[in-house]
Parts: sequence; C-alpha cells; structure tokens
Amino acid sequence: MLIDAGLNGKQTKIRMRDAGLDIEEIDAILITHEHIDHIAGAGVLSRRFKIPVYMTELTAFFSEMRIGELDNKRMFKANEEFRIGEFTIQPFSISHDAADPVGFLLEVDGNKVGICTDLGVIPHYIQEILHDVNTLFIESNHDLEMLKNGSYPPDLKKRIGSNVGHLSNEDAAKAPLDIIGERTEYVLLSHLSRENNTPSKAYHTVRGMLREFHLSPKLHLTRRDGISEMITLGE
Repeated sequence: MLIDAGLNGKQTKIRMRDAGLDIEEIDAILITHEHIDHIAGAGVLSRRFKIPVYMTELTAFFSEMRIGELDNKRMFKANEEFRIGEFTIQPFSISHDAADPVGFLLEVDGNKVGICTDLGVIPHYIQEILHDVNTLFIESNHDLEMLKNGSYPPDLKKRIGSNVGHLSNEDAAKAPLDIIGERTEYVLLSHLSRENNTPSKAYHTVRGMLREFHLSPKLHLTRRDGISEMITLGE
C-alpha cells in the first residue's frame, strides 16, 4: 500500500525502484487529505497501474476538484475500521485545515504502524489508538524559533502553529511519550519543513526528550528529497 501520493508518477516509480520495490505491486493508495502535496500523483498512478484509491467522500470531492475525476476510488469513513487483503486499517480523524483529514493505524500479522502527519495537536484519543505501535510515523514539521523569525507571512505562520496546522519539533518530542510501549521499536520523523526546520534540530529535540524519559526506540529521519532507510517489521 502507498500512503498518500504527493509525487508525480515518474518520481514515485523512481523512488520505489531505488528502494528495491516494484510499483506494479501496489494494491492500494490510501489518502489522508486533499492537500496537493498528498494527492498530486494519485490520479496518474491509479489510471496507469490500475490501483484503487481509498479516501473519505469529502476528501474525494475536494481532491477531484484539484486533480480531476478518480475512476477507481473506494470510500471509507473516518473512525470506521476496514480491510484491504491481510491488512486491518483504522482511519482516525485528525486536526488539520482540510475537509476530512485522517491518520491511519495499519495492522498485519500482529505488527502495527501508526501514520500521524499533518495535524496541529495529538489529543488523548489518538494517543490511545496509537499506543504501543511497532512503528510510529509522526510529523516534526517546524522549529518554533525558526518559524517565528522566518520569512513566512504572519497569516501563514499563524496557520502552521495553530491547532489545525502542523506539529513542531517540541510537539513531536512530547507526543511519543504517551504512545511508546514495550513493542515500539521505531519512531520516524516526517514532513520536515524546508524553510522552518533542519534535520538536526528535529532529531536532537526528539532524541533529547526520549532520553530524558528513558525511552529507547530507534529514531529515524525521513527524507523529502529521496528514499529513507528501509524498515522491515517482524524480523
């Protein structure tokens, strides 16, 4: 499964090839919300490789306004579990300035992966859903001081820092404290801002908090300009 499709078809194919994966083997594309950096390649990939696209009805409506009609789409409802093959998927509502944004809890063969990006806050119910996942994929979007002193206009700074915006490094450092359990092996930091963050700031902010609370999952940074390290669960 591919979670979101923000790159064009060519780049998606190249990066999958670089990771040793075959785009022809994708069985489904799951969409979190309709912002263009999450859907730009969905239509092309779906048409070219006959891949169904799973999304909520509101997300589908606003996505198709931006990228055209999606013939092979499948609807799900936020907070209602569904299955694709051997995977159980629990989409959960998140706080972001989109029509019906969701995160995902994926489970297969006893392994759980939490996908939690593009949200302004992580309330208690999301912490409960994601508790003790094997892998937590969470955004660490911006450094507070870099955002405050950066070049973005005031309205955009306000939006990013709001409850329907994005998680800061500090937010990303605190969130796992109530999510990490005995099975949690990996925390992956994602969606780092090019303008308002650095990989070093994100990594060291989160690593410092984890060490303070004596938590020791493997911490990884994901990349926006290429593939990240391959992680295999259940080995």
